[in-house]
Amino acid sequence: MLIALLVAAGSVSVCAANALAQPTKSPASSGAEKSAPNPNSPTAVPDQGSPRQPEASPATKAADEDRKAQIKAIDEKIKSIREQFKSQADPLQGQLKALRDKLDADLKPLEEQRKALVEQGESPALIALNQEEAGQLASLAEREKAEIEKLRQSYEDQKKEIQQDFQKRRQALGKK
Repeated sequence: MLIALLVAAGSVSVCAANALAQPTKSPASSGAEKSAPNPNSPTAVPDQGSPRQPEASPATKAADEDRKAQIKAIDEKIKSIREQFKSQADPLQGQLKALRDKLDADLKPLEEQRKALVEQGESPALIALNQEEAGQLASLAEREKAEIEKLRQSYEDQKKEIQQDFQKRRQALGKK
């Protein structure tokens, strides 16, 4: 039941996001999209390698502002849908946690009692062997956790380096 509800909420979010992502054409933007700059027109400036960019026309500025407004509206709708999902999912997650805690509390003494009864029927040598195995497996699990964390940190460092490199490249592009 919970999974079906979460899947349905996710589907609604995706459908809403897809509907929002489809651009709507305003009168200001439709004129800007139809006409591409003509390289043979008198207003076209040939590229001479200068870092200066030509001034944008009022129609281009209006289209840019319209695009930015659409992006802002979509961002607000996405935020609203995510907040709605969170507000509906949080109580369900709380119920799941409470149920898990209750059942774990009921299971733990039963599992311990079962383990004690099984160990009573085993020989001391087998008990010692089982304890040695458990100790070595626990040690291996600790090493595994440490190595995974070390690897995870290495990837995080690499991601940061890549992001910083691209940020510098974006800044250099913005200066041109």
